[in-house]
Amino acid sequence: MKTANAEEAAKYVFDERFPIPTLVKDFYTRNFKYQMITNFNIEEVQLQDKEKASVKVNLTYKDQPPILQSLTMIKKDGEWKVYVPPRRKQ
Repeated sequence: MKTANAEEAAKYVFDERFPIPTLVKDFYTRNFKYQMITNFNIEEVQLQDKEKASVKVNLTYKDQPPILQSLTMIKKDGEWKVYVPPRRKQ
């Protein structure tokens, strides 16, 4: 993904690390400069219930070999989104 796609990518994520949606977009804009996803392939989907699923995705970052990533997806406002939980307090 290019930096210009951070706003589009943020639409498909429910990221509880950030209390305001614009902070998600800002974080992704900065992050995409260093970790640009060039390709992805969904390998497996397991529905846990009507509003939650576990997904295995093969992600390829620029200049890196593909990695298999496990993600949780939730249905939010009728759409499936990647779920990022809040950071744990230390």
